[in-house]
Amino acid sequence: MAQATARHILVDSEAKCEELKAAIEGGQDFAEVAKQHSSCPSGRSGGDLAHSALARWFQSSIPWSSAEKSTRFSAL
Repeated sequence: MAQATARHILVDSEAKCEELKAAIEGGQDFAEVAKQHSSCPSGRSGGDLAHSALARWFQSSIPWSSAEKSTRFSAL
């Protein structure tokens, strides 16, 4: 069975979101940015949602095609 992973960074403003997005697109490591800036407890693990209920639902509920399974979600 194919597996999906999910990570996120929770911030309190769209401006901060855009700032961090630009930093990540500029080459900063997503996990490090999450550790430094996320207000979600998952930030401590680099924004990893692997063991959360959301990640389990995400993986089991969405009918992914084989192409989508091999594509980064942000690229969809």
